Amino acid sequence: MKQLVQQELLAKLSAMGVRNIVSLSALELGQSNSVYQCQTQHASYFVKSLDVLSSAESVAKTRALELWASEQGFGLAAIQVSEDGYLWIYPWCDRGDLLGKGLAKQDSLRQIASLISVVSRSKCPSSVLSQLQPLATGADLLRYRRRIEHCTEITASILRLISWEDAEGLASAMACWQGNEPESHLSVCHNDISLANVLTDDRGGVLIDWEYASLGTVEQELAFSSVILSLDHDDYLRLCGYLQSDYKRTLKPKGLQLWRRYALWINLLWCVEQAQLLGGVGRRAERLLLAAEHCRTKISVECKFTVDLYS
Repeated sequence: MKQLVQQELLAKLSAMGVRNIVSLSALELGQSNSVYQCQTQHASYFVKSLDVLSSAESVAKTRALELWASEQGFGLAAIQVSEDGYLWIYPWCDRGDLLGKGLAKQDSLRQIASLISVVSRSKCPSSVLSQLQPLATGADLLRYRRRIEHCTEITASILRLISWEDAEGLASAMACWQGNEPESHLSVCHNDISLANVLTDDRGGVLIDWEYASLGTVEQELAFSSVILSLDHDDYLRLCGYLQSDYKRTLKPKGLQLWRRYALWINLLWCVEQAQLLGGVGRRAERLLLAAEHCRTKISVECKFTVDLYS
């Protein structure tokens, strides 16, 4: 019976677009074995198919899940039940505040990563989507998840290809990131390169067709990811503060919608997370700042927005 349930879940996850599943294992929650942890190469999340339960049974099982999540070190867990009977657990999120004040916490990286890992075109709980307006469907978030998976793959490649003991190599990568941006493609930062430029798919195309986005290149994406890989949390905030002085001059959002800002935020944070997982942290922040000075007129980060989230 358990094997049939696993096969069903694997089929549904595959239909949702979840790839590179490493394992799907049952978790022991009291007398219930119907909660599964799905581990991919890039994320870990939890899903279960709910049986028809009475209200009291459902509440008891939900509380058991909350307790288990807390014991596993996930902190507050936002638990949502979709209309088709799937229960999603979003670790590190505040219930009812998935993308609100909870982002000001130090664990905001994992909040976003966990959220994007499970959201898809067909399986996003309506209660979550309602908090992500003006998104009409979960399709854009599914694209973000796929983009994040691709980003993880290239950051792993970066660690093999680039030696960060070479300060000139870092500066060269940043110079490469500047590229030859066509002036006809204006970004939110006008002629500067913004993070929107690196939100690309495997073919180098722009994932989100918004009016401010410029065409990104693989070279820009690789260089950006490699720079983020040199950061630990404190170094990252130092860079944000370093660039903040240029915020008003270079960034004119002109009503840039909040969810678009999250797209940039997700891209940046996921790179930082992978840096931590792959061991590429704390690599001499002064060299990063030197490289940033080298091309500061071409680098634009949503730094004020970022710093505000951590304040």
